[in-house]
Amino acid sequence: MDQVLLINQKILYIGANSSEKNLNMEINNESEAIQRLMDANDSKFWVDLRLIGMVTQVSEAIQRKTSPQIIHISGHATEEGKIDIIDKQDPNKGEHLEPDTLVEFLKNAGNVNCVLLNFCYSRKAADLIAKEAQNVGCVIGINGDIDSTAAVDFSKAFYKSLQGKILNNQSVIVEAFSKGRAAASQITKKDAYILFSGTFKKVVSISCLGDVPGYRFLDGRTREGTVGLAPSTTGLFTGTRWEINELSSSGNTTVITLECLGDVPGYRFLDGRTREGTVGLAPSTTGVFTGTRWEMNELSSSGNTTVVTLKCLGDVEGPRFLNGKIADEIVELVHSTEGLSSTKWEIMLIS
Repeated sequence: MDQVLLINQKILYIGANSSEKNLNMEINNESEAIQRLMDANDSKFWVDLRLIGMVTQVSEAIQRKTSPQIIHISGHATEEGKIDIIDKQDPNKGEHLEPDTLVEFLKNAGNVNCVLLNFCYSRKAADLIAKEAQNVGCVIGINGDIDSTAAVDFSKAFYKSLQGKILNNQSVIVEAFSKGRAAASQITKKDAYILFSGTFKKVVSISCLGDVPGYRFLDGRTREGTVGLAPSTTGLFTGTRWEINELSSSGNTTVITLECLGDVPGYRFLDGRTREGTVGLAPSTTGVFTGTRWEMNELSSSGNTTVVTLKCLGDVEGPRFLNGKIADEIVELVHSTEGLSSTKWEIMLIS
């Protein structure tokens, strides 16, 4: 297991080369400021810096094998939200990156906590990403134009707030956004920055409804990449908080992924291993990790609670239904829900 992946969260910084020399200088200043902040001891982040001169380089940076937690794009844009990208070798060559194209790139970026579009007129692109890229937790954009100094001040305050923190809860991003917006507004005298939340994500606890006494709450152990049952959702049991990402829905059935929000860095996505009938945590929901997709079948609902069964949709044949072995404090996959109350799970909305 790659320990770097478990300890450090990745910021992908993409600076689009512009025809405006002053803006290019501001992009360099911004990227260097972020790098300095995250080079500090125990920042829990590292910066992958890409200064690009072609649209294809944006695609290549975003769609790499290792998904970043934050994707940050800076540059110059038109009033329609198109990013101007000038060839670094030939300033007479230029391209536009359309908002729709950027959305398609981001759909293939893996699971991303936050996309920050730190360029003028980025509201349209931010709104599109939040609505259409279901793998993105939230998006920050700018309404209208903004002074480049204010944009750099936003970044400094935003990333300073994130130093030493784990992105296991959107409230961490919201707090950083508020500090960044306050810093920028000292220059702009207006709230130019807008935060768009992803449409399909919510935080829940999940408890087994089996009819024997014992531990009940689905608990992700992110350090070890394992899953078990916990006696409570309070105190040290931060792994009992899960973020649901709804991929599609039809009637009472919804296809989802479940991301553990435990405080300890590590693998986070609930992963059914159908060949073995076991359950663990995976580092991603893409590629070979098809067992991270679950079919949630709603049996009943009341207020903030819903009773469901969870069926693993992994490509390999085998047992598929999530089952809580309460007496043993473990979870497994079984072939059927027939006669097993322990395959019923109560999902309670937290936020």
